[in-house]
Amino acid sequence: MARGLARMNADPKGALADFDRALQVNPHYLPALEDRAAVQAELLGQTDAAVASLDRAIRLAPERGQARAGRGVLLARLGRREEALCEAREAERLDPRPEVLYQAAGVYALTGQKNPADRREAYRLLAAALRQGYGFDLIGIDPDLQPIRGQPEYRRLLEAARTLQSPPGAKSRR
Repeated sequence: MARGLARMNADPKGALADFDRALQVNPHYLPALEDRAAVQAELLGQTDAAVASLDRAIRLAPERGQARAGRGVLLARLGRREEALCEAREAERLDPRPEVLYQAAGVYALTGQKNPADRREAYRLLAAALRQGYGFDLIGIDPDLQPIRGQPEYRRLLEAARTLQSPPGAKSRR
């Protein structure tokens, strides 16, 4: 696992082999399945394979909100809206930590491309994550939020996030 994590960016195929080896040792090791899915989706462009890895993780631990949120993002990227929204709702129900809310916001941002009403939920979840201190470093660069970036609501949320992030009395940079 350590070697896989260390070489994810430089050698994603090697990292994938390391995570597979960890799964040979312990087929129920959830971090290996989740890291495997991350490499597949984010570094190798294998979104369908990543969904399958998270399917397996969720079968082993259906209460794991982070895996459900991640699966929701991948399903939304694949255009499978209803399944994606179901995962986002379940993730929020199971695990209201800010990192899970942030990922769920990404689901709604992605589905909001074709269903503009979904954007409202993206803003709500994103605001909740930011209020809890998560996502300030990601909000401006996360590709899953790209579909809402040009919207006035997003710009207002980003400005509010910057205000929250700035210490009292500090001037906001634009």
